[in-house]
Amino acid sequence: MKKRRTSELMRSFWDSKARENALYYVSSYRPYDEQDPEEFWKWGRILAERFLGESQIDFTGEETVLEIGCGIGRMTAYFSERFRRVDGIDVSPEMISQAEENLAEYGNVGLHVGNGCDLSNFDDSSFDFVFSYITFQHIPDPRITAGYIREAGRVLKTGGHFYFQVNNMPRSIRSVLRIRSRGATLLNKLRRREEREATAVTGPRDLDSPAWQGSRTTVPQIDQACIAGGLKILSLEGEGSQYLWIKAIKQP
Repeated sequence: MKKRRTSELMRSFWDSKARENALYYVSSYRPYDEQDPEEFWKWGRILAERFLGESQIDFTGEETVLEIGCGIGRMTAYFSERFRRVDGIDVSPEMISQAEENLAEYGNVGLHVGNGCDLSNFDDSSFDFVFSYITFQHIPDPRITAGYIREAGRVLKTGGHFYFQVNNMPRSIRSVLRIRSRGATLLNKLRRREEREATAVTGPRDLDSPAWQGSRTTVPQIDQACIAGGLKILSLEGEGSQYLWIKAIKQP
């Protein structure tokens, strides 16, 4: 899939899911029709704090932070209280619109609609810390994920850190081909569905979409992208799983 088509697919999918049931599609831990907003926001804070601790990065609290794939702001809220300035970016305008409502009281947060391919919203050397969780695993093309890694290196200040998660779980060739074959028709399918009168929703839909299924990113792809972005990998935790965490630092 070409980058532009992939970006349109991701934007259409996540806009639709944000309107349908944002809490479920951001965190599908609870059943679709049993979402608990209080628990949702509580766990955003718990996870953000946990991941920062697991990163073993010495933060001062004065850092400027970029969150890639901020969604409706579940973890962004905690980051805004922990750091001096936080910017969140998401491919979905609807997700960002809801995030703006959710985080209206936070004066140190900037929210941005991205193009689904890069971080062109931001200048070089703008951030002390870049973070991403359960975002790259949904991107259908690992080459786009690699591009984001390179871009993270560009927007980081020298000595800044990038802490992020990707899906490194092996997948059969057959399933990869099946997912890719659906991509060409799914965008039109979603558009036609949005034009029809809304019907009652009883459960999650379109989970076979490439924008949900995503792709696997290999360690060599990560390593090459980090080198291209001027990043040095400091640690990899969870190889061979859906939750491979990488910590990298921007070199001079």
